[in-house]
Amino acid sequence: MICIGLMGCSEDDSISTNETVDNGILLVGETTSTNFPNLQNKGKSDAVVIKIK
Repeated sequence: MICIGLMGCSEDDSISTNETVDNGILLVGETTSTNFPNLQNKGKSDAVVIKIK
């Protein structure tokens, strides 16, 4: 399986997308991937918060 982008290789869902006061983007979601970049898995699914400036 080939995985590219910000995600891992399993189910990754965005739950909310918001603009921040400094014009960034805040993504809130959930992942069941065991290889999501820069994330230590703590359970069956994990919350993910990503800020894009």
